[in-house]
Amino acid sequence: MFLSDVKGDLSGLAAAGSEGFKLHQAFMDRADKIGFGDYRYEAFPVTFWDLFGAQGHPVRTTVAEMGPLLLSRLMDLTEAQEGVLNIAFRLSDEQGLPLLDLIQRRLLVLENQGGAKMFGEPALELADIMRTDLDGRGRISILAADTLMGSPRLYATFLLWLMSELFEELPEVGDPDKPKLVFFFDEAHLLFDDAPKALVDKVEQVARLIRSKGVGVYFVTQNPADVPEDVLGQQLPRHLAERDCEREKALRAQVIAASPVAGKYEAVLDRESAHEILLARAEEAAEAAERAEIEEEELESREREYRAARRYTGTRVPRSSSRRSGGGGLAEAIGDVVVKELKGTTGRRIVRGILGGLFKAR
Repeated sequence: MFLSDVKGDLSGLAAAGSEGFKLHQAFMDRADKIGFGDYRYEAFPVTFWDLFGAQGHPVRTTVAEMGPLLLSRLMDLTEAQEGVLNIAFRLSDEQGLPLLDLIQRRLLVLENQGGAKMFGEPALELADIMRTDLDGRGRISILAADTLMGSPRLYATFLLWLMSELFEELPEVGDPDKPKLVFFFDEAHLLFDDAPKALVDKVEQVARLIRSKGVGVYFVTQNPADVPEDVLGQQLPRHLAERDCEREKALRAQVIAASPVAGKYEAVLDRESAHEILLARAEEAAEAAERAEIEEEELESREREYRAARRYTGTRVPRSSSRRSGGGGLAEAIGDVVVKELKGTTGRRIVRGILGGLFKAR
């Protein structure tokens, strides 16, 4: 059985009652009326869970397991942002990049609600909420939701995720005489307030089909109008009465310490996520580009030195060899200057001017 403990009064299931209990006489009177003679107080095997890890074993999931639909609901994304999120999930599947945590502006909203603690590893294994005790009795999983109720969107999304995971992972068992697991969702209206149609359709589908997986789901609310008609149609009419239970923090600590999953979820597993993998790839690419740039600069520098070495042979040309035989030093130098100028742009213009004048004269 899985119970969401909204008011913090279900922890007493872990301890046996006593005749000094204030409702003892009322219970005895009721037992006499229905002919229930074998009446005694007994403790039940209980496992405490808490999304924040304060009043029970931590409950975590990964971004990939949450899925784009519920994640968009949790982060209140627009249609465009939800489309981008769907693309990110598809790419992560195709490239084998594990979506374990979340890096995004809207994460600040989740952090303010304490939702950042929900994403991480080790993720909850469904088998741990379907355990039986040594004597064969099924363990009662109690989710501490009194603090969680302060973040209704987080509360609703977590419970819907848990139900969806059960629907997807559990095998078909047909129509069993009694379910393998039963859910009681208190304050059920929080699951549906302002929920988009796609999400309500998902809940209706799971509530309709999850019976064939051996799971019973009960939405507890003061007003049936709080639950959508399609979902309400899957529920059997039930009247769930509240009963006062004693709550002792010391007892809770003892139960948690003796739990069969004690120590399994307390330590956070920091596995390499898609963000860290992509960040490492980007850093490697930047380092490779920097090395290539340095190598290119060194190559250009060596090439310049090589060219400079070819122009300078290291031997001096004798001054006498620079003069033409037969002398005429000044006249020869002036001639060289004139020839150089005639080869240039100015010289070509002069030649065109002279030739043009000759053709006109003819």
